Amino acid sequence: MKQTLLSFAAALCSFAAFAQPTLTAATNTPVAGDIFNGRICDTTGVHPGAAGASVTWNFSTLHATSQDTISYMACSSTPHCDSFATSNLASFDNSTYQYYLNTASAMTGIGQVDAAGTSYVHLSNYLDQMFYPCTYNSTHVDTATGHFTISGTPISLRILDSFIADGYGTLTLPTGTRTNVLRVHMITYTTDTATVFGFPVINNDRTESYLWFDTGYHSPVLMLGLDTVGGVALHVSSAKFFTHGAVLGTTNLASDNSALEVFPNPATENITVKFNAATPENVSVSLTDLVGREVATASQITNNSATIPVSGLSSGLYLVQVINGNERTTRKVVVGK
Repeated sequence: MKQTLLSFAAALCSFAAFAQPTLTAATNTPVAGDIFNGRICDTTGVHPGAAGASVTWNFSTLHATSQDTISYMACSSTPHCDSFATSNLASFDNSTYQYYLNTASAMTGIGQVDAAGTSYVHLSNYLDQMFYPCTYNSTHVDTATGHFTISGTPISLRILDSFIADGYGTLTLPTGTRTNVLRVHMITYTTDTATVFGFPVINNDRTESYLWFDTGYHSPVLMLGLDTVGGVALHVSSAKFFTHGAVLGTTNLASDNSALEVFPNPATENITVKFNAATPENVSVSLTDLVGREVATASQITNNSATIPVSGLSSGLYLVQVINGNERTTRKVVVGK
């Protein structure tokens, strides 16, 4: 009988080790005061891995090339809360404030604005960033519309997010191993529409994300982004894992405006970015649109100088972003044809 009881106890422990995790708003939604450090990694050879039950995902060889920080706070603690009055949580990543309406059923994005308060994105019906409860094989679909302005031209925005929790199991990162992690696969369709000389100009994008969550952790522990920018096949374009805590490291890139030069502006073929960093080998330089999507990266970084090709981009206003350690510096630039 004793042997039978011991075997039964061992079976229970084995079942617990591989139990399906369930995410809820109480266990996984960020709260004011949370700070997460994102380790931005080289994507060479990185793949999302398999879906399914009791999967083992090994990302122990991810190589972090830079770092950023995201801090969560009450909407009332930000300088732009009046423009997002329904928000009950905000985040800041040193360049952009994001605003959310969090409930027991979803973490919902309602808009964003740059730190200077000059570039707003308002969603007229909000977009779920995550849904609850969420467990293996859970699905969710949400749509949103919104608007913003580029160089004085109004842009209407339509977004569709489709989620499926497609796997659970063990995840290994450079920081260690987590068990009972849930993976969520998200597909996003975005349509931007502008009217130019009386004619509609429409841009459609499709991106995918894989996000791994650990119950009780208020952020994804790993996030892979896939896109088709540049007309190539869907591929991993970003990889970031997260640690929880205060800002790490020291600032190597001065945050005053004189530390970053961007020219020519406007640009048609290439943008040159000059900065002042003590360890330039750790610097990443990229170009994003005003919604925060990365549209180009530096083709070459040498001696505190980088070049970003822009000839294939649509005309409009973009943000040059230079990241070194926990410091993020941005500069607006116009691409014109």
